[in-house]
Amino acid sequence: MSFPREAQLALVASASRAPSPHNTQPARWRFASDRIELHECVERRLVVGDPTGRDQAIALGAAWEGMAIALSECGFQLGAVQRLAGNAGSARGVGFANVEPGAKPDALAFAVRIRRAYRGTFPAADSAAQSRLDELARRWPSIAWVHGADAQARIGREYDAAAAAGLRDPAFAKELYAWMRFSSRHRDWFRDGLAADCLALSPLEAWGGRIAMRPGVVRLLAALGLVGLLVSEAAKVRSATALALLLAPRSEDPFATGRAFYRFWLDIAASGFSAVPMSALADSPGHSRRLVAAHAHGRDVALINVFRIGPTPQPPPAESARLPAEELLLA
Repeated sequence: MSFPREAQLALVASASRAPSPHNTQPARWRFASDRIELHECVERRLVVGDPTGRDQAIALGAAWEGMAIALSECGFQLGAVQRLAGNAGSARGVGFANVEPGAKPDALAFAVRIRRAYRGTFPAADSAAQSRLDELARRWPSIAWVHGADAQARIGREYDAAAAAGLRDPAFAKELYAWMRFSSRHRDWFRDGLAADCLALSPLEAWGGRIAMRPGVVRLLAALGLVGLLVSEAAKVRSATALALLLAPRSEDPFATGRAFYRFWLDIAASGFSAVPMSALADSPGHSRRLVAAHAHGRDVALINVFRIGPTPQPPPAESARLPAEELLLA
């Protein structure tokens, strides 16, 4: 199957809605006759925040799932993924698959267009929302669910501690700041990164964050023991209807984990909820071990991430920026 360029761009644009750490968007694509290739833009690796490349691999798996969902809306499906060796400039081969006819539209395809990360305070869930969340939990028995004010408050404190510890690393703080977009005047506001509106920052908070999150200021606050003021989200965690711990077997390929990660988040959106990953908990070995010990019930699993979930507010959260599809297509 050969897709015309216009169709290729539409498929890539849809696949690019998949999440990635700091909204780095590492996936690159090539359409070659009857197959689709996935490549990784290595220049978009988070060398400090993701030194093992696990989060990048998860993001690439999510992008692949996004492409599979986009193709399903056109009546096509991807065959088995095969490893793709070699580099194309700054892009590293990840995998490819043949495109095959006969697919039905994926039931979660509509959720690609409504999924958002919401980092604000959630509205209260009514009984109908609680019922929808119960149904979501039944569809995802591998997820460890945390309910209740005390349990959520405890994890909220854990999150604040893990996030503050990360900021005390000057290299991490510098890398994070490079991907933050505090003003629409930033040259990459409409392209990538963590924008102030998607971070649920008011104009005043965005103005203050642009100053307070500067690496030099963060170092000063860390020396004064005040860096925790920059990342405290315990109150927002308490407002969530539930927390969801995404666990996976330690032997599982992160690429496969990324596909499930994206589908779970899409199912959250399809159920009428918004969510945001609390990635600092998974990135901190100590906090991750404690959460697995407390909630995995003896399973030999790793913590992939923790979502806080609540009803989608009105108006809906801002849509995160994306690179033009033309830039994501390799020649």
